[in-house]
Amino acid sequence: MRSVNVEGITYPFTEYLLYHPAVGYRWLVESDRHWSYVTPVSPGAVSDLGRIATYENRRYRHFQSAEAKVDRITGEFYWKVELGERVRMSDYVRPPYLLSVEEGGGELQASLATWMKPEELSARIRPPGGEPGSLQLSPPQSVAPNQPFPHRGILMVTAALALLLLVSAAVLGARAPSRSIDLKFDPPLDEPVLAPEDATAPVTTSPDGAVFSRVHFSQPFDVEDGMNLAIHFSDILSNSWDYVAVDLVNEDTGLVQSFDVQLESYSGVEGGESWQEGDSDKTVHLGAVSAGRHALRLELQWPGATRSRPSLAVTMRQGVFRGMYLSLALGLLLIIPILIGLQKFLFEKRRWSESDHPWATGSSDE
Repeated sequence: MRSVNVEGITYPFTEYLLYHPAVGYRWLVESDRHWSYVTPVSPGAVSDLGRIATYENRRYRHFQSAEAKVDRITGEFYWKVELGERVRMSDYVRPPYLLSVEEGGGELQASLATWMKPEELSARIRPPGGEPGSLQLSPPQSVAPNQPFPHRGILMVTAALALLLLVSAAVLGARAPSRSIDLKFDPPLDEPVLAPEDATAPVTTSPDGAVFSRVHFSQPFDVEDGMNLAIHFSDILSNSWDYVAVDLVNEDTGLVQSFDVQLESYSGVEGGESWQEGDSDKTVHLGAVSAGRHALRLELQWPGATRSRPSLAVTMRQGVFRGMYLSLALGLLLIIPILIGLQKFLFEKRRWSESDHPWATGSSDE
């Protein structure tokens, strides 16, 4: 058993020497109920000691340097070891690995430790008189220097789901017919409404004469079963508005879907600064419209005091890909990496709070 003393606090750790004829000597190290399998490495293979150490083209970040002391010896060893023996130990991390360099007695030694889950270690140990897996190891409560973040797999799954969504969206978008439906209205939307006298459709006014209105009917058009409709309304407005009450009528079944659209645009100058508000372009989406012959009925209203007629334009497409649902799905998926990212930040903060660099809360995974 050995220990290090940091700022007056003693941190013990236990080293178990293992041997197998096929691999030679190895160590099993326990510290604060964390277990690591340790393999000796050549000190000459470790370079750039300082804040960063390099071993086999991998970079390890410095975690802690301290003096380690031998507190207890049990059993036999293949080298001479004495109670109270001290070495200077420097640890570098790249979870799940910890690269340790020890200097003492004129010798330099290096080792590479791999963090192990308690259940993984238990499955590999056969206790006296027992079977592999029968040894119950207490779960660790702290964060080990070389312990990997446990939920990293969730981020990978989330990224895979996001990629699958994007690919699916690209396929659906490419396959969406987005067929244009030619709309013709009676009377035409651009027909004058106040003059000449032979205008084909009557114009009604509100009792005070402030609001004009007129009804337009489209020629029938066919809709394929199960496809959506995107109906776009636009007008050229200047400090004015249009209101459109719309009925989509299935002439085969008599089913009516009703909705309304408000278009408006206002602008001006106030306090030397210009301003603008309102929206003169809007699109209404109707999902999974039943098949059959359909027609649109529009009841258009506008302020008669501002202009003689609106310049409303209405277009329609069938089978339109809607990116809104993709954005919504991606937005919901984004919640997962945000929560996992917060957990990872707190996890790394706990890890590096025991380091010589307690504010290095960035990820140590590379």
